[in-house]
Amino acid sequence: MKKIGFIFSILFLAIMIPVAAQAQSAGKVKISVPFDFGFAGKAYAAGSYRFQISNNTTGTAVVALEDEQGKVLDTVFSIPAVGVFSGEPDLKFDDSTGVKSIKSVVLHYVNYSLPAVHPLNASTTRIQPKAPKAKTPKNS
Repeated sequence: MKKIGFIFSILFLAIMIPVAAQAQSAGKVKISVPFDFGFAGKAYAAGSYRFQISNNTTGTAVVALEDEQGKVLDTVFSIPAVGVFSGEPDLKFDDSTGVKSIKSVVLHYVNYSLPAVHPLNASTTRIQPKAPKAKTPKNS
C-alpha cells in the first residue's frame, strides 16, 4: 500500500511541475520613458511604466505593459533571443514611422523582440499613466 502512495506522489509531481512551469516570470522592471511612445499599436504618454515578462514552455514569452499601480495596459507575444545583450534593462525603439514604437525589451541578457504593428497615426489618443493615489491623513 505504501508503494502505491509513493507511485501516486511521483505521478502527481510529474504532472504538476510542467504545469507550474507554463508561465514562469522572467522578470519585472520599472522604466521611465521620457517621450510619447507606441506599444502593441497603441500610443502611450511619457511616464513611468512596468514591463512584466512571463516565459512559456512553448518557447514564447508574454510581454505586458503595466501602469505604476500594476494594472496591465496591454500584452504582446515575443520570442526570446539569448545572446550578447546588456545585463541592464533596456528598451529599443523603432521610429521609422515617425512614432517611437517599442521594438524590443532587453532583460537579464535576453532580448524580447516585439512584433511589428501597423504604424500609429497622429490622431491616436495618447493613454496617460495614472498617478499613484495620495494617502489622506487620518484624524485622531
